[in-house]
Amino acid sequence: MRSDIYLWNVKYENREPTASIDPDTLLLQHRGLLGSRGLCIDIAGGTGDNGLYLSQLGYRSIIVDGSEAGLRLCRYKARENGLTPLLLAADLDRFMLPRSTFDAVLVFRYLNRALIGNIYDCLKVNGLLFYKTFNDHHLVKHPHFPENYMLRDGELTEWFSDLHCVETNDGATDDVTYSWVGYK
Repeated sequence: MRSDIYLWNVKYENREPTASIDPDTLLLQHRGLLGSRGLCIDIAGGTGDNGLYLSQLGYRSIIVDGSEAGLRLCRYKARENGLTPLLLAADLDRFMLPRSTFDAVLVFRYLNRALIGNIYDCLKVNGLLFYKTFNDHHLVKHPHFPENYMLRDGELTEWFSDLHCVETNDGATDDVTYSWVGYK
């Protein structure tokens, strides 16, 4: 097992299961874009809050993560809320997404530059991408954060330049994360 997956398993194994679903505010702010049906994938979904939120809206959700312990917590939340997402434990360094499949792709607090082209390709026409992760501004509060897990200024905008951008925020003044919302 890779060391980063091992560390996430250790982190999640010590958490008590909870039934509450707490989606990221980026999804709540753009609820109007989402509609109430389609197929979504939550990449590196952890305990599943974001993918489960889309399930509550009526999406068929796939929640993928390397941590089986995180997915166990997600399964508990799903069951307690009467939801039936597909949960998939996978090494995201070796994961391939099917082309033109998803109506919504969610990526929160995860960066794998090798997966970016595949993320773009897996979106259907008019598919929505919600991406939010750490960038260089995160170093202000966390100076020892590994730089390979942080975006450089403008990186998401460059990668997804063919998508129609709805919102972008470089996090310089608020939450030290970079967010990007757009559609194909």
